[in-house]
Amino acid sequence: MGKADMEKVPTLVVIFLTAAGWVVTHIVDRVLNSPTVEYAIEQIDIKKDGGSSVAQEIVHLENLSANMSFNGLEFALRPKRINDDLLFINDASNGFISEIRPYAPVWPGDMTVTTEEKGVKYTIGSLPPRGKIDLIAYFHGTVAPELVSYSTGPVMVLLPPSIETFFARHEACVLIAAVIIGGIAMFLAKPVRVT
Repeated sequence: MGKADMEKVPTLVVIFLTAAGWVVTHIVDRVLNSPTVEYAIEQIDIKKDGGSSVAQEIVHLENLSANMSFNGLEFALRPKRINDDLLFINDASNGFISEIRPYAPVWPGDMTVTTEEKGVKYTIGSLPPRGKIDLIAYFHGTVAPELVSYSTGPVMVLLPPSIETFFARHEACVLIAAVIIGGIAMFLAKPVRVT
C-alpha cells in the first residue's frame, strides 16, 4: 500500500462509520417510535413428577417503545393444536405456581393469572415504556406451548430478539464502540514520518 493509499484509509473509515452510525440510529428510532414489545421464551426442565417431566416456561417481555404504554394487556400460553400432549400445572405444594414477575417501573397491582389444564391466561394492567415482565407457567407435555396476545388496546408489535431489538437496547454502546474503532483505525492508518 503506497503513501497515497494510506492517506485515503482514514477518510474511508470515517465514511463507513458515519454510514453505519446512521443505519443504527435509523433502526433504533424506528423501533423506539413504534409500539414494539420484545419477547424471548425460555424453557427449563425442573424435575420428574411421577415419571413425567415438569417444565417451566418463562416468557420475557420488554416494552421497547420510547413513549408508549400498553394498557389492558392479555396474553395466554396454550397448546398450538387442540390434541397436543400438554397440561398446565398450578400446584403450590410443589412450588409450581403460574405467575407474573414485574420489574420496576411496572406496577404489580393490576395483574392476574388464571391457570387451567389447557392454558394459562395473564392479564396485565399496564406495561410502561422500558417496562419488563416475565410470564411464568409450569406444564407436563411433549410439546412447548405457544404465546398468544388477546389485547384489545392499541396495536402492539411482538418481536423476538433480533438485530433491531439489540440495537434498540444497546444503541449507546454500539455507537461508542464505533467511535473507538474509528479512532483506532485512523490512528493506525496515519502515516509515520521518519526523519
